[in-house]
Amino acid sequence: MEEIARLTLRRRLLGGVWNTLCLPLAVTRQQLADVFGCDVELRTLLAYTYGIIDFQAADAIAAGLPFLVRPAEDVVDPTFPLEHIEAATPQSVGDADCQFVGTFNPVTLPEDDGYTCVFLTAEGKLKKPAADRRTLGPFRAYFRVSDACRQLPTMMIYEIINKNI
Repeated sequence: MEEIARLTLRRRLLGGVWNTLCLPLAVTRQQLADVFGCDVELRTLLAYTYGIIDFQAADAIAAGLPFLVRPAEDVVDPTFPLEHIEAATPQSVGDADCQFVGTFNPVTLPEDDGYTCVFLTAEGKLKKPAADRRTLGPFRAYFRVSDACRQLPTMMIYEIINKNI
């Protein structure tokens, strides 16, 4: 029997809410279903326009890019098959006004660099971290919003609606 390498994340992803996720490997739709269940939802950043962050449905995770994932049930220490590391460093997506920034390692969110760093709460809101809680765990993502934007953006996560016409 052939041994398969695996990547196990030491974290809990909450069921029924959006969690940020950034991985150094690509994950197919089938692998997502195997790890998070067949009802898992996945979103990628579409655009930032007039104070609104838009997300759209995605079918798979691209290596190194940040995503939102919503499993139906809590998932503890998810494990992915690992053929090889495809991205050595996490990437950011977005523009100069708003960036969705992935992490592979714990990171202390920067302060006073012309941007406000915020994270996604379990309630689906963007929130500034408390001064003593600026460290974000690995394999997550956060938002960098330009101070020129004057207020925290709101999020629009498009739902998939199936209609028989």
